[in-house]
Amino acid sequence: MPYAPPAQRRLPITPRQVQIIAGIARGHSNERIAADLDITATGVHSHVHRISRRIGKDTGSSQRAGIVGYAYRAGILAGLTPEPRPPFEGLSMRLLQILNCMAHGLSDVEIGRTLHLSPYTVKTHAQRLYSCLNAACRSHAVALGYQHGLLQEPSQHRETA
Repeated sequence: MPYAPPAQRRLPITPRQVQIIAGIARGHSNERIAADLDITATGVHSHVHRISRRIGKDTGSSQRAGIVGYAYRAGILAGLTPEPRPPFEGLSMRLLQILNCMAHGLSDVEIGRTLHLSPYTVKTHAQRLYSCLNAACRSHAVALGYQHGLLQEPSQHRETA
């Protein structure tokens, strides 16, 4: 195999890492994921860091959401059972734009620059989004977005085009 710089090379995600990504998608903390998988929280943190490097994302809450978004777009979480939720009410176009930015791992500052908003306005919209989706955190909101059709995987874009 010819050499490719690490940012261009895509290494496979291990089954354990898929389990960890699924835990992140459920909105679980490192401690909860560790307890569920019978490993240490430090082990979970190390796996998250390796996953981030493999897919070219940094770690952090916005990047954890980016990992979940990447996993759905790549089909890695295709088999994850959607969490039951009542129909979502109060989701404006702006909230959906923010959710889409979150799914691509953008921070509040980056979302603000993209959508011409202050980071404080982005935080306010994010809190409203979590409330509407009944999401525990940013990565959980992204997962719910994919599970309930608010965000589309690439194959869905091709079908509707």
